[in-house]
Amino acid sequence: PMIMKALEQMFNGVDWGTLDYLIIDMPPGTGDAQLTLAQNSKLTGAIVITTPQEVALLDSRKSITFANSLKVDVIGVVENMSGYTVRGKAPSGTEIELAAPGGKTIRVTSDSEGNWSGTLDIFKSGGGQKTAVEFGVPFLGKLPFDPGFVRGGDDGVHRIVSEPDGPSSQAFSEIVAKIQSKVESESSSSGLEII
Repeated sequence: PMIMKALEQMFNGVDWGTLDYLIIDMPPGTGDAQLTLAQNSKLTGAIVITTPQEVALLDSRKSITFANSLKVDVIGVVENMSGYTVRGKAPSGTEIELAAPGGKTIRVTSDSEGNWSGTLDIFKSGGGQKTAVEFGVPFLGKLPFDPGFVRGGDDGVHRIVSEPDGPSSQAFSEIVAKIQSKVESESSSSGLEII
């Protein structure tokens, strides 16, 4: 009853004005909130956000199956916290070895300006894409693990605002473009508004 009341208040008790999109961030899983939302509103679709490790992918698979059972289109899967890129400087042409998770070694070489970078798969990699393929839904992309989001939350300046040309901003923009493309092509024929 509390979930029903909160959702009813959100949809009917808020003057949203004119919106391009209404995106509702839900906790992972297939609980009462998701069921109530799916049964009581016209959804354009669901976007499943996962991290690449198996335990998170279990919830993602359940979410996709749940959406399918309720006839809610799965717009796609996004893999969050997918790789952490470390960068540094060294004399040009220097070979560097990075000890990576899982006993792996990543070898990088500094470029002509002395810059080097290597990506560590802290939480594994590729699970989101594998799950999307397994369920026949679009894979929307990967968002890197970025400690700047934590600092941005503390500082009050979102990472995408503070570093608009950075890797996280670029990855986010690419994913948003894919979502917009899919939603706009489908909503032009169905008139649905909520994702």
